Amino acid sequence: MEGRTLADLITGADSELAELAWVGVGSRPWKPEPLRWLGIRGTRAVMGWADRVEFGTGRSSRLGRLAYGMLGR
Repeated sequence: MEGRTLADLITGADSELAELAWVGVGSRPWKPEPLRWLGIRGTRAVMGWADRVEFGTGRSSRLGRLAYGMLGR
């Protein structure tokens, strides 16, 4: 059905398919994926480093607490 609708829209044919509710609806804006990916990877790296420090020293990592607070925890 989508192919026939697209063909009618391209050729300018006046049909019921060209009047369907989803015709002409725009897509949602894209999320800033590279920034989100960098944020997630960076946070995971910081938390991994904080875990290694905490396991090695037996004390809480200040950087880990800071990152944990930034995550809303």
